[in-house]
Amino acid sequence: AVPTDRHYEIALDCLQHGLHLLIEKPIAATLAQADELIALAASRSLVLQSGHVERYNRAFGALLARMD
Repeated sequence: AVPTDRHYEIALDCLQHGLHLLIEKPIAATLAQADELIALAASRSLVLQSGHVERYNRAFGALLARMD
């Protein structure tokens, strides 16, 4: 687990080293930082995916229950 204020710097380092990245929201503190990460990932053909935990979302839980 990483504090949200460190997401940008860690994501930037990962992308600069050629790593695909799944990062929890928010991916950055500002829109400019997020745009920079998106542009860097695109320029290197890397996946940059934002995650969102749905564990406590009742609608999501109901959907999962119906799928079982």
